Amino acid sequence: MRFHHLGMLFQTSALAARVAQERFGAFPQHWERVEAFHCLCVFLEPQYPMLELVVPDYGSRLAAYLTQSITALHHLAFELDETERPLEPLLFDTWAQGARGLLVNFGSPHDGLLIEYVRR
Repeated sequence: MRFHHLGMLFQTSALAARVAQERFGAFPQHWERVEAFHCLCVFLEPQYPMLELVVPDYGSRLAAYLTQSITALHHLAFELDETERPLEPLLFDTWAQGARGLLVNFGSPHDGLLIEYVRR
């Protein structure tokens, strides 16, 4: 298991783009719709491929993480190879199609932070 990326939530794609530009000098370019989680996602490639910006649909489960602020650290993602198993029970029975063609699932939240498990 190795670190794959960090996911940050934003209320809007405009806010995500502004933060990416001001803080990282990066310009989000290839937003992807992830239907399984009702959100838009972009990785800050090529400069910061380990940073994922996520904009949840209004009223979605993900949007509930933004009740107290307009941005939030949402998850740390770890890639598993074909022989590795997650370190904890998974939230979903099946792996979902995520951004970049990755298969993803999540462990149980711990103090609001999720661990995402990724497979290629």
